[in-house]
Amino acid sequence: MKALEYIRLEDWEKNGAARLNLASFSDIFKIEEIENINLKNCILGTITHSFDNTILPLELDAIFADKENDKCTNCKVRIIGCSNYKKKFHKELWKGYSHFALLEFQNEIPEILNLLKPRSLKKRWDTNLILCNSDDLKICEERIKKSIAEVEEFMKKKNLHIWEANKKEEQEYKERNR
Repeated sequence: MKALEYIRLEDWEKNGAARLNLASFSDIFKIEEIENINLKNCILGTITHSFDNTILPLELDAIFADKENDKCTNCKVRIIGCSNYKKKFHKELWKGYSHFALLEFQNEIPEILNLLKPRSLKKRWDTNLILCNSDDLKICEERIKKSIAEVEEFMKKKNLHIWEANKKEEQEYKERNR
């Protein structure tokens, strides 16, 4: 992979895509594109970590949990389009922005998505899903592990009191939600 390394999916709306009126997107989609979208296999989700401006649609074929790398699935997913602040729908991921995106799975919506919590219940330490190409899977897994370790180390050295408070809060949260 050259520029785009991975996409992080933070949450999703279970039946959000079913409420979409795709015909209202005719200014950015050709009619043939709209007719080929299967809303039963679509979700709306918040994605982050676009390392470069990327034109959509974008196809990826691997998904894994960022904190539980053993939870991985191979399935084709296509990011069709997105919006920022749930306003104007467009066909580009912008570097450094979060996007509310329409994602379509080739077959059915995979079970791994159930690891995500709804936005209203999500805490900073909850699982996110990483979408990437299967050819880049090992590289992405290692990059995520390294990034998490670097943040931990930085926080311990530079902000120990915040790190300790966050760890205590995380532990209490996990004990309450077992």
